[in-house]
Formats: sequence, structure tokens, C-alpha cells
Amino acid sequence: MNSTINPFKELVKDLSPTEFEKDCLDIIQEYAEEEKLKNLHIEHNKKIQTHDGVYQIDIYAEFVVLNVQMRMLVECKKYDKPVGRDKVEILANRLQSIGAQKGILISTSGFQSGAARYAKEHGIALWQIMDNSVKYIQNSLYSYTDEEIFWQLKWRNY
Repeated sequence: MNSTINPFKELVKDLSPTEFEKDCLDIIQEYAEEEKLKNLHIEHNKKIQTHDGVYQIDIYAEFVVLNVQMRMLVECKKYDKPVGRDKVEILANRLQSIGAQKGILISTSGFQSGAARYAKEHGIALWQIMDNSVKYIQNSLYSYTDEEIFWQLKWRNY
């Protein structure tokens, strides 16, 4: 995923990290409503106490699927460079400590190849966000290469 092409950087550069997190929350809320998730509860900047400490989570969601209460942790990274494996490892560890079923790491700048491999092995979804749209998803329904994303964006602007 480490790419020299990053068509998203300019489109999110004026957002603060908190504004980026709130945009991500809005996108997740829209997906959840579209999928008609039951008993949906989403929080921004949630602090969760566990046996091994207190964790701050950018976006925390609970909902019911197949009559099972699910918990999802979402971390948002507004970086200039692709996100490294260490950030994915941190999210994987938080999932385990909190007992959440799914993790999503959302970036403005893509992911290093080691981060993408680790995420795939541990079932963590990777999204790249641009202008309130999900443009890259791994470990989910769709998977695009950086080049495919670039061309989708280029054709969309014509």
C-alpha cells in the first residue's frame, strides 16, 4: 500500500484531526443506517476502562447483528505519510483488551505494506477517506489498489 500517489492528501489537508474523526463518524453512521443495524450506539472520543488500563477510542460503536451484541473500535489517522504497522498492532491489542469484535483503521494517507499485511492477518479493516467518501477498503466488501483509486478519482473529476 505504500504508494507515491496520494490523491487524497490535498482534499483533507484543511481538516483538524478532530474534524477528520467527526467526518469518519458521520460516514460510519451513514453506513450503519443504510444497513439498518439494530440498537446502534456510536460515540466519538470514548474512554473505556479495562483490566489493563483506560483506552481512548476515536469512534466506538455497538450494534446487534444476528441477535448478538457487537462492539467495533475505529481509529482515525490524519497523517501526511502512510500509516505504519505499529498503529495496526495497537488497534489489534485494544480489540483484545476491550473484547471488541471488529476494528477499522481509517487514514488520509494510505498504509505501509507491513501495516496492510498485519491488518489482513488480524481481520482489521483499512479504509482511506477522501472528502466524506470511503475510497479504499481492505478486509471488507471491496478492495482497491492505490492505482485504481487514483483513476476512479481522476475520472470522477471529469
